[in-house]
Amino acid sequence: MAALEVLNGNLDDMNDDVAASQDVNDEDSAIRILVCNGIANYGFSPQVVYDAIFQPSATSEQHELAVRRLSYERLEKLVQDFCEDGILRAETSQYLISVSPIVHSERHLLDSRRISFGSIRIAKKVVMAMKEWEDQHLRQMFISFYGSPASSSLADCVFEAIAHRMLCKGSRSNGEAVISGAKVQVMYSNGQKIPTFSTVVPAFAFGARSPLALPLLDKGRNDALIDLTRNLDDFQAESGTYYIPGALHDPLFDAFTVAINPSQTTALISVFHMTISKMHHGSSKGYDLIHKIMDHVRGLNPGFNIRIAYWLVCPTLAASEECSWKMPDGWNKSTTVNNHRGDVFCLRIPVGFEPLGMV
Repeated sequence: MAALEVLNGNLDDMNDDVAASQDVNDEDSAIRILVCNGIANYGFSPQVVYDAIFQPSATSEQHELAVRRLSYERLEKLVQDFCEDGILRAETSQYLISVSPIVHSERHLLDSRRISFGSIRIAKKVVMAMKEWEDQHLRQMFISFYGSPASSSLADCVFEAIAHRMLCKGSRSNGEAVISGAKVQVMYSNGQKIPTFSTVVPAFAFGARSPLALPLLDKGRNDALIDLTRNLDDFQAESGTYYIPGALHDPLFDAFTVAINPSQTTALISVFHMTISKMHHGSSKGYDLIHKIMDHVRGLNPGFNIRIAYWLVCPTLAASEECSWKMPDGWNKSTTVNNHRGDVFCLRIPVGFEPLGMV
């Protein structure tokens, strides 16, 4: 969902500008807030944003119904029709899909168009629906979507659903991932104040630590949606639960787990981001959410040492292919009480074929 993150990433700043100018003209500020909320929920279509402002209940119901009606067959047919003749025939497409141009470049020699989900929030709802589909269907769909520039953005969402399913499953006795061929790698910092972590091993790192064991449980985990923007009074931080946050703008992570070890008085919070892109960025506001989780876990387990581990989850690539995670601003700030800095790892998941390169 890299393209969606770029488009939606400015919405937080827009809302900040609205708050700053609210005393100047409350009416203009209110309109801007409504427009920003409409875009955040449903995308940039003027008609949809208009409906979201003046018919919010009906618009919400239409989108929820479109997500519930979506199936593997319908989505695949929608993409197939678009790739063949550029037409969105499915009835649900107007509520879920947006179309944008692919700018001429060395990779894309001809100007064309791509389809994606209308907003990050729509994409997240569809991912949650996809998560209940069969593995075989998801993998077939990923291969099909990934192979076309017109549908590569949708492939990102399909891969996220695959990754959620895998991380909820159990582990073997030796701690390896349940999916044969999954690979865990340490990601190394470039040493900058705002670091970029990479799977490329620098010369100074030879003989460095082994990768952290993938945080899987033998019996697997139950998944649970959690709204991190609200208070966490009912959040029990259970080791047997895989938490998926509600949709946020430009998210730093897509899921997290909490592993409590009473005998060692430690708690390991593992955050996961799923992507098919070579590089992930994310918003610095993600640090605030991690702090919020840490505060709550500390309240439930006073005196425990709380650590963070970052996981970049991507498809299996050729051995020479690099994956990078550029941390957002604030990596070295506000770390006295809640130190959100931690080791960074890459989890490569096989999806049925070896991609030649990332989109």
